[in-house]
Amino acid sequence: MGSHATSSVNGWYLDALTADSTTCIELGVSPKSRKRKLKKSKARNSARAGLKPSIRNASFDAERFPVLLGEEFPGELGIKNPEIRAFLNEQYPAPILQPCAENIDALLRRLSTEDNGQYLYRGQTRHFPALVPSIFRRAMIPGTEGDAIIGIDPNQFHGSLSERDRIRFRLLGEMMETYGPSVGNIIAQQYGLSSEALDVTGDPKIAAFFATRQYPEYQSFEGNASNSQGVIYRFPLVEILPDLETLDTLYRLACKRIDPFGDVWFVGFQKRAVLTDKILKDVNKIFEERGGTIRAEVRTRPLVVDHGFYEREIRASWRKRLMDEVPPLTDTRLLRQRGGSIRTISRWASSVAVELDAVKHPNLGFVFSPPFAIGEELIGVENINRYPKLEIFPFTHSAYEVDLSPDYLWPGEESDWMYKHLMTIFENRHFQFLQKQNVSVDDLREGLIDPGYQRSTDDAKTGVQ
Repeated sequence: MGSHATSSVNGWYLDALTADSTTCIELGVSPKSRKRKLKKSKARNSARAGLKPSIRNASFDAERFPVLLGEEFPGELGIKNPEIRAFLNEQYPAPILQPCAENIDALLRRLSTEDNGQYLYRGQTRHFPALVPSIFRRAMIPGTEGDAIIGIDPNQFHGSLSERDRIRFRLLGEMMETYGPSVGNIIAQQYGLSSEALDVTGDPKIAAFFATRQYPEYQSFEGNASNSQGVIYRFPLVEILPDLETLDTLYRLACKRIDPFGDVWFVGFQKRAVLTDKILKDVNKIFEERGGTIRAEVRTRPLVVDHGFYEREIRASWRKRLMDEVPPLTDTRLLRQRGGSIRTISRWASSVAVELDAVKHPNLGFVFSPPFAIGEELIGVENINRYPKLEIFPFTHSAYEVDLSPDYLWPGEESDWMYKHLMTIFENRHFQFLQKQNVSVDDLREGLIDPGYQRSTDDAKTGVQ
């Protein structure tokens, strides 16, 4: 880890404590400014109370409303209850299905003409009822794939992880710690580590490439008797994030709907697997002071990010955390694919304090105090097929080829400096594992970093990357 690296986990903890004060979290306020405000507010409140300043003694200027949650697991999700499933499906909008295009050429001409820079796209060789990141697909509860909320079997999700999977999760945690939670996830997603986000692109032509090529070699796919239609999804860009600090703040949010407040937010949500023993000890101490813990279902906030934000903020973050000069991203796969991401809402069985308060917040409505929710088990994810105003554009497979090559979209280490940098880190940290498996660090099926596509002849399978 570089000498300039900072800990996002510690940052998460401090930000959550900051939220448990008069200022809570003010989106768009710099960390230094927020800490100054917190220091002033704590001193003011302790002077009123005649107490020594401390996080625990800091009181809210806003009113506190006690909230008592009952023990729940899996909670109101009710995946196995047909009536609840039907009700939830009715609450989510159905996607807009467009007429089937004659071929990808005709569809690409239409999408390119209509593109105004306010859309994100995803291409697949076929449509599937469940549109979720690959990390969730193997643990979907049968029968829920086409629902608005897809049930996840936590035993299948956590129990089916191989040694390689666990190493990749650790690498994801290390990257989040080194580069921050948002940038760490972005890089992990682009270079093949496990990620909670779905790959999208800002370029309809690149989506057309993925919609007409077979993974893993990305040879042209002309269709067959069982699959004659491909699909491109078009997502309107629903929010423009101002900066990386805001994205990091939103990344840590999780909420629970409480009458009469509506969605009440935990501003310190994090998964247990990525927390250090010290932070867990500190958080558990706070839980003990508030009556211990119970299990409650919470849901994360969706995040949609386009390639322009990536290009601007990743360079700034990399420069700030690791090095003075950052090479251009032009020849990285991130920029060549004009990559973006959609993080769907995930639902977690989480440990929260027994004694909670709902506190009015200037930007979020209401927030919980204490602000911590520790994600224990994933129990459901929301189907991105129900994204607001999502349009589905089917087309008939044909011999038409999109004028792009895998070599261009996934440049090798000689061109992509970020890829080379990560290869070196992963290889050095997990040399023994790679040696035991007798594989290279960038082996497509057994390595730790994803080269993007199979460069040698192999058994290709039609599927979704």
